[in-house]
Parts: sequence; C-alpha cells; structure tokens
Amino acid sequence: QSQGWIVDPNSFPNVLRVMHNTLDANLENLKKSLFDETYFKANSKDFEIAVANLLFMLGFSVDPIRGKKMEDGPDLLATTSQGNVIIVECTINQIEKEGKIGKLIHRSNLLKEQLKNSSYGHLRVMPVIITALSKKSVTGIKTALQSGVLVLDLVTAIDMTIINKDSDILFNKGWNTLISNDKADLPN
Repeated sequence: QSQGWIVDPNSFPNVLRVMHNTLDANLENLKKSLFDETYFKANSKDFEIAVANLLFMLGFSVDPIRGKKMEDGPDLLATTSQGNVIIVECTINQIEKEGKIGKLIHRSNLLKEQLKNSSYGHLRVMPVIITALSKKSVTGIKTALQSGVLVLDLVTAIDMTIINKDSDILFNKGWNTLISNDKADLPN
C-alpha cells in the first residue's frame, strides 16, 4: 500500500510541524541530527534532542531526562494526551549494545510499579528503542519485540509529522504491534 501527499511546502496540516519547521526550515537540523552519521557520532545528545523534537511533532508531551544523577535512566519519557507513557532509549548503534533492551525493560517495569503505587496503574507504559541505524541494518528487532520493546523507524516517523497525528492513535498502533507479536509467538 502506498500513500502520498501533495501539500504546499510552507503549510502542513500538523500545527506542531509548522511550529518546528518555522525554526528549522525543511527539518534540516533535525534530519542532520538523526541521519548524518559523522554529526551524530560526535554529538549523540543532539540525536536524543532530535528524537524528542520528532515525538513532539507527533503529538507527544516529552520529558528529556537530563542531569548527572539521571545518566543511568532512560533518555526520554513521553506521554500521550490520555496519559499513556513511552519510555525511550536512544542509540546511535545496535539496539542490543550494552544491554540496552534489558535496561529499558527494567526501567519500564520500575515506572509501571511506581505509577501503580501512585494510583496511576491504569496508564500503559511502552518501552521504545530508537536507533540511528536503518531498520535493515539493525539486528535484534525480533528479540526486542518478543521482549515487549518497540523499535521505531525514524523515516516513517518523520513522514507521519506531515499530517496531524494523535499521539494516542500512534501509541495504540505500537501497543497493538507488541500484542500481535506476542500472540504470534504463542503455541496453538
């Protein structure tokens, strides 16, 4: 299935992209931070900021986790309008490097427990890992999905910012991907 858009390059149906595009024409800085290997290897924090910008344009409220005491935590927390949470680990390398998947699952479980203990147990928490590598270059996607971790495709995500997106619809799509993968691995 193919999809295309014919739009005025200065006007997008997504107001969040319009705002970002006003300050970053044609998303040049964003694209450089996400896809220019030489640049992001020297500036890995800019990669995390660019992912936060991208999530913002997709309608998520984003908390870029920062501070010396928080270096062992996730890179980003983002919430949908209904309060569901994605806990994000960004990497410019393979997703399995340095135990990233295991750490992300652990952090996700800690957050779920804290939300439950704070009377927010109804909120869903989805761990997401985002890599600068192209999806065909990434190893371990199946393992991540089987572990309940979504792997985000950055090219598709940028394209989705053209139209107005509801963060809850995107969250549910990712959640359903994880659920359908889980069911696919169950014996009949």
